[in-house]
Amino acid sequence: MKRKTSLVTILAFLFVFFSLVACSGASTPEPATPTPDVDATVAAAIAATVEFEAQVEAAVATEVASSVETAVDEAVEEAVDAAVEEAVDAYAAESEAELAAMIDEAVAEAVVATESYATTTTTATADDQISAEEVETITVTVQGAETAVAEAEALIEMYYALYGDLAVQTIDELAAIEAELAAIAAGIEEMNATLLLINETMNAGLALAEETITELENAANTAVAAAQSAQTQAQTWLQTVQTETEARIAAAQQVQANAVAANQQELVNQALEYLQTVGNITADNVLSQAELAQIAQMGANVSASLTAVGGPQSQNLAVAFEQMTAQLAAGNLYQAQLSLTDLQSQLMTQFTGVEIPAGGVLGNFSPPPRPSRP
Repeated sequence: MKRKTSLVTILAFLFVFFSLVACSGASTPEPATPTPDVDATVAAAIAATVEFEAQVEAAVATEVASSVETAVDEAVEEAVDAAVEEAVDAYAAESEAELAAMIDEAVAEAVVATESYATTTTTATADDQISAEEVETITVTVQGAETAVAEAEALIEMYYALYGDLAVQTIDELAAIEAELAAIAAGIEEMNATLLLINETMNAGLALAEETITELENAANTAVAAAQSAQTQAQTWLQTVQTETEARIAAAQQVQANAVAANQQELVNQALEYLQTVGNITADNVLSQAELAQIAQMGANVSASLTAVGGPQSQNLAVAFEQMTAQLAAGNLYQAQLSLTDLQSQLMTQFTGVEIPAGGVLGNFSPPPRPSRP
């Protein structure tokens, strides 16, 4: 880069120098032509060269900075995507009900931690004074609340990622809880800033302003109000999740068949297609309402076909297919995945007189291990 810049500098200097000299000698002939001022010409050439070189360096610097920024943004985006995918996989084994219960518990813990630091704060400032020891105690309780709030927010993000496309009726209520947690987090940030100011003031040997203590108290009171609201909304939301889950299961079970098999070969084809579809759709650990509707319709067709042409031994098999659809409707994708290969084995064992692909349609599919999570 330095060698290229030097070459640009030399070429620019020579170009400007000879241009200025040429211009100086291109005047029309007159009896008293003034002698060209070579020193001034050289000085002008140098000044123009310096300006040109600065422009080139600025352009190069801008291009480099833009390239670096783009590369950094791409690297960060890839890292974030990988982290989100890893986090989603860690919670994929949790059913919607289980994850909702975890969120409710995490919000409750965040509320307790927030109320704890608020109580510690108001107790410490009751005499309108605060000591270094009290500041340290408040700081510890604030950090505890900050951690609890972050954990609750992380679980909410997991719920959005896993069940946002399925449990759409619960999302608005959950967003309201998230807003209250954000308010608590904002109060914690304000509290941390005030505590830092207090520490700096004390270290400088200065007296605290009355307004500073008031800011602590106000931040604590605001956080408590947001925490109590979050707890109330979380309890209501948990009931909404249960109600919506029951409604989805009932709706899936009420779907009427629109294609009943005429013989056992068609029946087996229907059932295998159902299993293959479930395996493909749940591979990303996410289920949408449209996908659930597709599975429910296919499941209704399989159940009706089992009743029509499956024979007297098909009742238990029909129940198993209905249970899988219910599991999916309940947001229990992991349990449905665990049942896939077993259900395919039952089907292949019962209908030996029809054509079935060797190994079934699930290929090398194996029930996923229950992932570990923090």
